[in-house]
Amino acid sequence: MAGGLGEFFYNDPRRIAAATTLLLMLMAGVALFTIVMLAVAGAKRLTQRFKTLPQPFWTSVTAALLAGICLASAWHYFPRHRFLFGDKYDSVMIDQRDLDAMAYLATLPGARDTLIGNANTDGTAWMYAVAGLHPLWTHYDYPVQQGPGYHRFIFWAYARNGDTDPRVLESIKALNIRYILTSSPTVRGSPFPTD
Repeated sequence: MAGGLGEFFYNDPRRIAAATTLLLMLMAGVALFTIVMLAVAGAKRLTQRFKTLPQPFWTSVTAALLAGICLASAWHYFPRHRFLFGDKYDSVMIDQRDLDAMAYLATLPGARDTLIGNANTDGTAWMYAVAGLHPLWTHYDYPVQQGPGYHRFIFWAYARNGDTDPRVLESIKALNIRYILTSSPTVRGSPFPTD
């Protein structure tokens, strides 16, 4: 049902993986709780030989262990996430001009039947979700992408040379590219050899 409502949005394997991640986090939480409970039960059993401690003590030990493990694992990932979301993606990649360009491109003859040449660092991969177009560099595999491949690399690295480079013309023909859409800004720090 969700696929029918959202068409491209819910058919994207990365979004499906993100939804699955929520279920995996739930299962990881249950597993963590079970492991901590078993560890506390083992510690309780060992200490009862020497001294009986009250139940509130063991409850607080369990809560402290769970909170400590959660905080330690969150702190472990914090620097990486702070970089990715605070520094690497510090500006809006797609603005109204990009949306207008994608909408216009979708009206051109054959645009929906070919790959659209685009960059992999400028946000134009969203044209599949916004306008139903098929970009060369995507967030998902269309129709089947098995790594960069020779022609995709040639297009990425040398497209700016245009018709003066026979490799570019060969790649455009092999990839069935009819239109090209690139945009700015690009993701800061990403190499973009065609500049």
